[in-house]
Amino acid sequence: MNKHSITELVQQVWHDNTSSTFLLGLVQEHDQDFRDQFTQALRNFISTMWITRLDTRTNGNTLDPQFNVFTTCPPSIDDNSWTKLRLFLANRTYSSLMHGQATVKITPFDCGICHRVDHPRSLCPFPSLEG
Repeated sequence: MNKHSITELVQQVWHDNTSSTFLLGLVQEHDQDFRDQFTQALRNFISTMWITRLDTRTNGNTLDPQFNVFTTCPPSIDDNSWTKLRLFLANRTYSSLMHGQATVKITPFDCGICHRVDHPRSLCPFPSLEG
C-alpha cells in the first residue's frame, strides 16, 4: 500500500455523487451572500488533501500500515460546518478491490512524548530532532 493509491481512493470518495450532494446541502445551509465564498472554501479544503503513511506494526512485528489524511481547513468554514463535514467524511466507506475496506478513526493516537494525535509514541519524530 502506497500513499499514491490511498490518495486516489480518498479523492474518488470525496468526489463521488454522495459527497457532491452532501457538499451542496452544506452550501445551501448558508446565506445566499456567503455561498460563493463557502463553495470556494470547500473546493480548497478538498484540493489540499494529502496523505501520510505510518509504518505501524501488529503483534509479532508484522507491518500494518496506517494512513493519516490531512487537509487545510480555510477559516471561512465555520465550526458547525466543519463538524458536519468531518463526521460525514469519516463515516464514508473507503474501499477498493486491491486494499479492501478501510476503518476510519478520528485522532486514533495520543503520543506520550509530543502529545500530537497523528502518530503513536513509538513513531514520534521528536526524540530524533537535533537540539
